This record gives sequence, structure tokens and C-alpha cells, in this order.
Amino acid sequence: MWIEKLFTFAIIVANFWVSCGFQDGCKEVQLISYDVTEFDSRGGGATIARTVEPDDKKTYRIKSGSEVRIRCLLDISVDARKNVQNQWRRGYTTVLSDNDFEMKEIPFMETTTMYSLRIDGVSSKLGGVYRFLSWNDYLCNSIVSVYINLEIY
Repeated sequence: MWIEKLFTFAIIVANFWVSCGFQDGCKEVQLISYDVTEFDSRGGGATIARTVEPDDKKTYRIKSGSEVRIRCLLDISVDARKNVQNQWRRGYTTVLSDNDFEMKEIPFMETTTMYSLRIDGVSSKLGGVYRFLSWNDYLCNSIVSVYINLEIY
């Protein structure tokens, strides 16, 4: 009887361990931001209706050479997406080069895009707040603004 209880407890602990991302060798942290953009039917531009961002008070501890991914669900028209600019920043001002991040399209959902930030090197200087920005030049409107606090080891 007590062996069954011990076995059940071990399964619960193992599930918690894996679901919280504590497993050894974890290579990436996936953060998801959903933005809902509503267009004025009279052609008056767009307004941001709602933004759900990753918890910027939480520090994500990742291994050097890992990828950090943000998946954005953009509820905007295909024409509007043609004018979208994307940018990663370190802190609030330093712009990272295009070599530091890449955009990945997910083929099965037209309005969903994967943005990936690669961080190489073991240094406390690499840690801190990173910000991903996506905006539309044509609409002069920010679509996505995500802050991530990273600790690199």
C-alpha cells in the first residue's frame, strides 16, 4: 500500500519537475504573447485592444547558446503585415542586429509568426531585460511589445 502511494507521489513530483522547465538540458524557453488588433471598419487605422505578455517579473534562466522564442498571434490583415518591422533590443534602448535574431513563419497559421533570439556566450553582461518590438510603419502603431528578463549561464 505505501509503495503505491510512494510511486504516485514520485509521478506527481516528476510531472511538476518537467512542466516547470527544471529538467536538465533544457535548450529553449518559449514565451507566448497574444495581441488582438482591431481595425476601424471606416479605414481609420488600428487600435490595440488587448496585450497579454510574459511575466516580466520572472527571470528565465537559460543556457548559453540557447534560443528564446516568442510566438505572436497577430490578428491583422495580410496587407498590413507587409509593412511590419521587427526589432530586438537589449535593455530598453540598445538595438540588436539582425544577426542576433531570426523570424520563423509557422506555415499552418497565416497570422502566427515565430521570432527567435539566439544568445551566445557565458557572461553576466548578456543577462538582463530584453525587449521584442514589432510595429507597422503604415499604421504608425505598435503591434507587439514583449519584455523578457533573462539570466544566462
